[in-house]
Amino acid sequence: MQLLHFTIADRFDRRRVLFASRLVQASAFALWWWQPTFAGYAAGFLLWGLAGSLWSGTAEAWLYECLHARGAAAAFQRIYGTASAWSTVGIG
Repeated sequence: MQLLHFTIADRFDRRRVLFASRLVQASAFALWWWQPTFAGYAAGFLLWGLAGSLWSGTAEAWLYECLHARGAAAAFQRIYGTASAWSTVGIG
């Protein structure tokens, strides 16, 4: 799955891929609300996983590209690590 999202993120605009990942995630919520059965939850979790796969590497690459364009690529690890830590505790 990771190889798929790298291919998609390289072929299309990264911001559009990030937006699409959130649409896929929203569709998982909609599916859970609309179809509260085992099959609905299973399909929703598949969509949730796809959204997460599209987001993970694409967001990382987009952040690096933005920092590189501003001449601050050396700060990538610090910024990404901080964002990741805050996201893990639920603030991101």
